[in-house]
Amino acid sequence: MDIALNWQGPVAAGCIPVAVGDDLDALSRAGIYLRVKSYQGGRLVAYGGQTVNLFKRFDEHLRGTLGLDYVLRDSAGDVAVERGVGARMAAYNDLPRVAALALDEAVRTRFLYAPCGESFDPELLNLAETLLVERLRERLGAAAGIERSSSLRAVENLNRPPRPDETPGCLMHNELEDLDDENQILMGQLLGAEPMIASEAAMGWGDYG
Repeated sequence: MDIALNWQGPVAAGCIPVAVGDDLDALSRAGIYLRVKSYQGGRLVAYGGQTVNLFKRFDEHLRGTLGLDYVLRDSAGDVAVERGVGARMAAYNDLPRVAALALDEAVRTRFLYAPCGESFDPELLNLAETLLVERLRERLGAAAGIERSSSLRAVENLNRPPRPDETPGCLMHNELEDLDDENQILMGQLLGAEPMIASEAAMGWGDYG
């Protein structure tokens, strides 16, 4: 089975649709997505996910960043504020600095997404998310010259996606024609040129740590 993932975007601060119409309707769909942040020296940190409503999920991510629910990084991409209640309480005692970090993180965040469509059925979301996160772990770990298990700091998924139904031999192709040149290059860095293949080895059913 061959699946085409038609990547679109970016959605980011300054280019978020606010009026009801084609752009907003296109985001009110199920799909998979990447949350990407770029730092000094070309360092990339990403999160891969799935959702039944892309627009609502992007809003949740940005609110979570500004609300101190997520890890905050400095301009080099190093963790400056951990997530969790204790870290958030401590952040309140250093609010000017932490609020500036949160704002910077929200501004540098961009979302690229592949909505469900003709060949990409919502029933394949678990499979697509699993392959997406696994590819991110492989690519970002290799780009940093570190072991695969250490790439988790560059991939901010904390939980493994739900295990999909077995779909041996399924190929997911990343179609990038709707992206501008900058984001096509970015996607090449994140996902590479090869299709994502559904196999037990490729999906890495080991520990996330």
